[in-house]
Amino acid sequence: MRSALTMLGVFIGVAALIVMVAVGDGASEAVRKQIESLGTNVVVILPGALTTGGIRGGFGASTHLRWRTHARFTARVTLWHRSVT
Repeated sequence: MRSALTMLGVFIGVAALIVMVAVGDGASEAVRKQIESLGTNVVVILPGALTTGGIRGGFGASTHLRWRTHARFTARVTLWHRSVT
């Protein structure tokens, strides 16, 4: 009886593992398709590192972008776009 229950437990565990891998692959594929549907002309800009008191906070430590950063980036993208088209 114990060996039958052990075998049943192993089968259930393997089946659960297979299902979890399939769900993970499906989710990855769905995210990939969503990103591809955005197109090739999308740029994502994230704030960078923040330095306070000589201590660097690391990537993403800053929670906002400065307006002048936006203006500089927009000007560069506009110049680049004009040179490409």
